[in-house]
Amino acid sequence: MNVASVSFNIGNSRIQKKSSYSFNRSNYFSSSYKVEDFVSFGSKNKTVVQSYKSKELEILFTEKQIQKRVKQLSKEINDFYGNEPVVIVSVMKGALPFAIDLSKRLNMPVEMEFVRLSSREGSRVPTGQIKEINMDLPDLDGKNVLIVDDIVGTGLTGKYVVDYINQKFNTKSTKFCAFINKQAVREYPFEPDFVGFNVENDKRFVLGYGLDDRGFCRNLPFVGYDEFDAL
Repeated sequence: MNVASVSFNIGNSRIQKKSSYSFNRSNYFSSSYKVEDFVSFGSKNKTVVQSYKSKELEILFTEKQIQKRVKQLSKEINDFYGNEPVVIVSVMKGALPFAIDLSKRLNMPVEMEFVRLSSREGSRVPTGQIKEINMDLPDLDGKNVLIVDDIVGTGLTGKYVVDYINQKFNTKSTKFCAFINKQAVREYPFEPDFVGFNVENDKRFVLGYGLDDRGFCRNLPFVGYDEFDAL
């Protein structure tokens, strides 16, 4: 399995070490954010990237796997809506890469809107409260709304956004699409209608492809993980 070229194409037959892009997280909270090493152990999905404070960040989903699943998921959504127009409401910031990649593969007319809220406040652990940052939306009455988010964990954010839209608008339909679903940590009665990947291990803290760790790592083209107590 491969990861990492300077363009982050995950499709080559071997790992390439590039000095022009680094991911040194030993100085995670400093302004020094430069490139290190990419190491492959050769087995599928066991590529290990040098992580902050000498911890290991393992690859959970490669860029190739992500794009393959996005293609499959877009077909499910295309089949569901047919030619009916859809308004994608992307939950910022984490869902942005996923929402954009997904929207490129949808065949129906698509509008894109964005909301921004927070449930972690700069921490790895959800606070149990939602902080609205920007919930400005146009009139969604009579429209098919597809909410797109990066991850459903406790279910609080998903339930909050769906309830907010359904209470404020008389939509034709309101559906929810999650890039990652972590059923094992669910605390609220909420299930997404469309799911990219299911992650069963609740001790895995996932990051990359929009998912962050205190603001960093959203730009990684793959999804990696370490344990919740790694930091």
